[in-house]
Amino acid sequence: MKLTRRKFLSLSTALLMSGGFLGFLKWRPSATRKRLSDGARAIFKNRESARFVGEQYLEQYPGEKDVSLLVEQIFGSDHGMGPWTAEREIMDWITERIQKDFAEEKIRELQGWICSATELRLCALMALAS
Repeated sequence: MKLTRRKFLSLSTALLMSGGFLGFLKWRPSATRKRLSDGARAIFKNRESARFVGEQYLEQYPGEKDVSLLVEQIFGSDHGMGPWTAEREIMDWITERIQKDFAEEKIRELQGWICSATELRLCALMALAS
């Protein structure tokens, strides 16, 4: 079956009307959240230390004990990344975000250490992943 432009537009309209496209839109953000969460966790060489710091952070900020919330707080909604984004690109973005946190004084103290909010939230992701 050859798909002409007219058939494509008809099928697209039918798909939109049936709600199938809305299902796709609901799926895509969760796939993106998972990709960003996985990529963010890859930044740590010593995952046990990151997990420990994350547990301490979550004790101090129990309202952030949610993977979706942490991913949203770390990446926001206008990061331009998706399920296709390479791990290296995510790690570069995170490094820039941490530097930006310090420049904008988005820092937190945890057991005498001064860290960017992004660093601590990344550690919290590690804690929640275990």
